[in-house]
Amino acid sequence: MVEFGAHVLHLSHNVYPREGRAALVTSFSCFKYMALYSLIQFTTVSFLYAYASNLGDFQFLYIDLFLILPTAVFMGRTEAYPVLSPKRPTANLVSKKVLTSLIGHILIQALFQGAIFLIVRLQPWYTPPQYDSEEKNIELIENTVLFLLSSFQYLLVAIVFSVGPPYRKPMSSNRKFLGFHFLLSNLEPLAQLDHIG
Repeated sequence: MVEFGAHVLHLSHNVYPREGRAALVTSFSCFKYMALYSLIQFTTVSFLYAYASNLGDFQFLYIDLFLILPTAVFMGRTEAYPVLSPKRPTANLVSKKVLTSLIGHILIQALFQGAIFLIVRLQPWYTPPQYDSEEKNIELIENTVLFLLSSFQYLLVAIVFSVGPPYRKPMSSNRKFLGFHFLLSNLEPLAQLDHIG
């Protein structure tokens, strides 16, 4: 007769705690990514609203369908680290560590968007657009610049929040995530050059 607890003692690699910790870190990373994605988009739209403009429907579609959705899916596919860390991950979503990271990234992305917005408007070739209250006013240089910058910000933030060891394997082990980001990082400059040309 074998005792009930005998099977529990034979868990040789602490699979459940490793997977649990990796899942917790992954969910926090995805939460921070989705929160920051919303705030990046909010910042972009706020700058554009100040000048009676907005992102176009296809820009919103591109961001949501081709940038955010695949990034969020692939971001969560990194496996657990093979060795159980003695240190426990943060288990509180409103901890100082999580909120400081989020607020810091919010300020950095808003600073970059504000800077690029002002830099474009200060260029000698810049002419203020003629606003039409009947139209959407989406064909503005400010719109294009903020859209392209925010597209890079979505990709960069996903890389920043892809936490690796000691709870998850390094980001380099997630081939789909890396391939997707490599593809988009190379397509974004082509889109810029196509728009300029």
